[in-house]
Amino acid sequence: VFTLYGRGTVEIRVIEIFDRWGERVFFAKDIDAYTPELGWDGLFKHSQVNPGVYVYYLKVKWKDNTTEQVHGDITVVR
Repeated sequence: VFTLYGRGTVEIRVIEIFDRWGERVFFAKDIDAYTPELGWDGLFKHSQVNPGVYVYYLKVKWKDNTTEQVHGDITVVR
């Protein structure tokens, strides 16, 4: 499961995962950062995604009410 873990995180405002062609394979909004089952489980339309590199975008709200945008890539290996 891919999600954000970290001290002080209040909530994940947005989490999106995209494949290499730009298709969104996962979206969640307003989820708790300490609940991993709400993150991406590597599925798209109820099927396992192909191994490869995926891009993530997160918008996080911190305890002090500031928000931060975080992005990067993850590699799925099976």
